Amino acid sequence: MNRRHLLGSLVAILSPQARALYEPEPMALFRGLPGRWRGSLTYRDWSPPHGLVSLPCELFVALNSPSQASLYFVFQDGPGKVVHSYDRWTVSEAGDTFAWASGKETSTYDLTPLPAAAGETAVLLTRLQDGKTYRQRLRLGPKTLHIEKFEVEADGRESFRNRYEFARTDA
Repeated sequence: MNRRHLLGSLVAILSPQARALYEPEPMALFRGLPGRWRGSLTYRDWSPPHGLVSLPCELFVALNSPSQASLYFVFQDGPGKVVHSYDRWTVSEAGDTFAWASGKETSTYDLTPLPAAAGETAVLLTRLQDGKTYRQRLRLGPKTLHIEKFEVEADGRESFRNRYEFARTDA
């Protein structure tokens, strides 16, 4: 046996098993999320007359683990002005909480599954902060991703904050 074969055999015998082969599959909410998305961000302008503003947006998603995704948003905010946002979504092991990290801020929500069409996953995210209730609805289909954010008024009405609407641009 020549040295090359001997060395190759030793490396194969002494090497640890490939762990990636034994990792669990992504949780249902994240299964169809990785890839490239194109769409828009629509939000209510804080300045009078408080109209709706819509910006072209791209989203790139990769999974860090079966229960965590990294999201990279790119917004076209006027001629020559590009805005970048780096977010992380993490679902608890029990599947009942959702952490949305953006920059140095992390918001933790209660996660409730919602009825969804065949092939889609939908969840309601709810959090209470400083006496205010915030809700986000996420709906993921094979070719679409929708994220809507609302502030809940004292009388229970939802006040629109923003909405992302994406279509998948990769295979």
